[in-house]
Amino acid sequence: MKFTEAGEVLLDVSMVPQTTGDVDRNTAELIFSVIDTGIGIPADKAQDIFERFTQADASTTRKYGGTGLGLTISKSLVELMGGKIAVDSEEGKGSVFFFTIPFALQTEPLVADSCLEDLMGRRGLIIDDNATNRLIVREMLTGWGATSTSVDNGPSGITALQEAQTSHQPYDFVVLDYQMSAMDGLTTASEIRKDPGLSSTAIIMLSSSYPQTEIMEARKLGIDHFLYKPVKRNDLRDAICSALGKLRMSGPKPAVVTGAPAAQKALKILLVEDNEDNRLLVSTFLKNTPHHLVMAENGAVGVEAFKAGDYDMVFMDVQMPVMDGYTATREIRQWETAEGRPAVPIIALTAHALKEDEQKSFDAGCNGHLTKPIKKTKLLAALAEYTAD
Repeated sequence: MKFTEAGEVLLDVSMVPQTTGDVDRNTAELIFSVIDTGIGIPADKAQDIFERFTQADASTTRKYGGTGLGLTISKSLVELMGGKIAVDSEEGKGSVFFFTIPFALQTEPLVADSCLEDLMGRRGLIIDDNATNRLIVREMLTGWGATSTSVDNGPSGITALQEAQTSHQPYDFVVLDYQMSAMDGLTTASEIRKDPGLSSTAIIMLSSSYPQTEIMEARKLGIDHFLYKPVKRNDLRDAICSALGKLRMSGPKPAVVTGAPAAQKALKILLVEDNEDNRLLVSTFLKNTPHHLVMAENGAVGVEAFKAGDYDMVFMDVQMPVMDGYTATREIRQWETAEGRPAVPIIALTAHALKEDEQKSFDAGCNGHLTKPIKKTKLLAALAEYTAD
């Protein structure tokens, strides 16, 4: 994050307690808190940052960039929704930006969920070396009526599983982090599967990325589900319920990857993008895949790179200096036609999400249209969709 070089940025959402004398039975007020361990804000600047074109330190424009409009826009949006925004910060230690929004209460009765019924009273073990991640998963499980214990490393997790088995109170499932320092998730899962008393325990693995080779190894270990962080509540719930359902069935348990790509052949991909941060982002998304990425900083360079290479896929930013993405796409299509080559899939990348913007991309010759900020799951899904044999 721009102002947080170390530590973390945490989003917390909770309900504001209502007083007895001022209770609106039809609404509830939620408070959203964004907590960081960044550079903080001097006390005498805390209120000024909500003004237009204002930053806490003029030098941040040079170091961090930005126009000083972000918080002004946020304040306006919050107030339009009937809420308030404020900040509590200490220079050098971090900040808490928080805002409140009133919401109407649901009046329709909840529909019974068989999955939630299956989770009620279940026991789960969380193995993750990050305290915030453990807290997030634990609160999700508690909300579904499951009980949980959490540990911060693989060896402690294995010990907890063995002790629970010995005391005849075994865990029904394990939520396991893939990237841990002392013992990684794959090694931990392997040790669990080697123990005859634990081998049938359902395992759901969480990670910010899954290298293809590691996915294949994990499948061999019988890991039930893979989920990308930050994990979505419904994805985790469905994965656990699915894994628990498999335990009541005979036969092998095929692993399922949620939000992760299936094994793919290595592709040669051209990224035409003038923004260095976006180039780095896409490069990071593809880091643990077999694909080879070539980057060009504008449309003119991109067209020449395309002609000189043999690409399977092109991601094309539409707004660039020298030559924009629409023009570059048209030139590529004209060259392919003149050379008698098949059309390579081109996916437009743009901050514009209106239907007419999407149509403009298609009219230029693009096959698909992804809006910024670019999401890893959508980018990988586009790769799989447009390069499938």
